[in-house]
Amino acid sequence: MTLNITEFPYYKPIILDILLTDGWIIFLIIVIAIIIWILISEKNDLQKRLTKFIDKVKEKETALKEQELLFDKKEAELKVSYQNWALSELEKFKNAEISNAAGVLLQKWKIENEAAIRQDAINRSYSVNLGKITEHLMPFHINFPFNPKDARFIGSPIDMIVFDGHSDKKEDIVIYIVEIKTGNSKLTEIQKKIKEATIRGNIRWAEINPDETIEEL
Repeated sequence: MTLNITEFPYYKPIILDILLTDGWIIFLIIVIAIIIWILISEKNDLQKRLTKFIDKVKEKETALKEQELLFDKKEAELKVSYQNWALSELEKFKNAEISNAAGVLLQKWKIENEAAIRQDAINRSYSVNLGKITEHLMPFHINFPFNPKDARFIGSPIDMIVFDGHSDKKEDIVIYIVEIKTGNSKLTEIQKKIKEATIRGNIRWAEINPDETIEEL
């Protein structure tokens, strides 16, 4: 239904006022709507900016925390390295002090026992030389049970080998491995092994020709 103003001549001013009033209301509503839209847009934009700002702050906080953790890690590593270095230097210092103290004590002991050391060296040298002389002269000793001519001096690892019956041209020659011992001296490990091999009969004859292979019996 369409309103025709000409049909109501007496109410024309009132109707115009109403129409004008409605127009202003609509205009105001539009203006308010625009303002609200602008405010909402600005609010949304502000929220976006605020969100971006908060995100940046969080990123910076995360970066700072990572740097702090890295710093703490480096600090811990430096502390461990310093402690290891300090312990190493302390150990070196202790070893140096112990070595110096041991050197001083050894020198003091040498000075205090110089005469005894010299005498011990003389006694050792005398014993060694006497033993060597005894080994060489043993075949001529009255208690030597073999013919001195049958003895062949070796020196090491055993003193001599005796070919008993060789000088007398006996049919059966017996071979002896002889070690001369004086005082409380004992057999060495290699001499013990040679003795055990001899007792077991673990002895072989070998003829060596440079141009041929070794013949063993």
